[in-house]
Amino acid sequence: MSAILLQAANDHSVWSEVLARLGTIRSTFAEDAQTAEGLRLFALRLVSKATDKVGWEFEPHDDYLIGQLRALLLSTAGLAGHEGVIAEAKKRYAAYMSGDKKAIHPSLRSTVFKIAIKEGGQEAYEAVQKEYTTTTSVDGKEIALEAMGRVQSEQLAQDYLHWSFSGPVAMQDLHTPAMALAANGRVRLAVWHFIRQNWPMIHARLSGNMVVLERFLRVSLAKFASYETEREIADFFKDKDQKGYDRGLAVVRDSISNNARYKENDQGLVKEWLGAHGYLT
Repeated sequence: MSAILLQAANDHSVWSEVLARLGTIRSTFAEDAQTAEGLRLFALRLVSKATDKVGWEFEPHDDYLIGQLRALLLSTAGLAGHEGVIAEAKKRYAAYMSGDKKAIHPSLRSTVFKIAIKEGGQEAYEAVQKEYTTTTSVDGKEIALEAMGRVQSEQLAQDYLHWSFSGPVAMQDLHTPAMALAANGRVRLAVWHFIRQNWPMIHARLSGNMVVLERFLRVSLAKFASYETEREIADFFKDKDQKGYDRGLAVVRDSISNNARYKENDQGLVKEWLGAHGYLT
């Protein structure tokens, strides 16, 4: 597959579709450490040659889709552990945070910030958090919110959610931190823990606009792939007044059930394929 994709190295639509499908599979198996690691190694090998080919530098003749492809490949490779991409991202991030705002091409700011936070822990997380509070651009704030979702510990994930609800993030944007963390299999459970522990505050903050509350719950919880988590969610909300967000909860439960069914049915096949191709240790 990688050879075929390398031939289409400049085709953003092909890579976008392939990596979206792979991302769904990786998300479904994120809670199974061995399978998740095998899929990470597969993703890394899949994109490495194309990533090395497309590189970091923007040429005058590059069109919009090439820029999008570069960001997609560098982000996928860096978050999957590509050492060269990580090293370059760290270098550009350090220069940017030291005041050289031209060190990161605008199209790659999201990529670099995500890699920096995944690799740099609390220090990078706090620096990007400060970036959010000081930037005046709308896209800069969105980039920072999405990037902070790449934290690797439940402690930082919880800190991120508490910080988000403490005032700096507008109500209509509070789904973005939750969505970013939910997409990160390493800390996904932290979002559910936060909702359970802080439901009265969340409901009070968001129930003035049920569209916002429903969206927050959907993006926070729909990526789980565990019947147990589905039951926990059902049990938690069964004695709550669900008026205004009941449909969102139904979508969440259906999504989790479908994910869990897929995982249950195909886990053996996925592991068998990964093992046969040398991706399981």
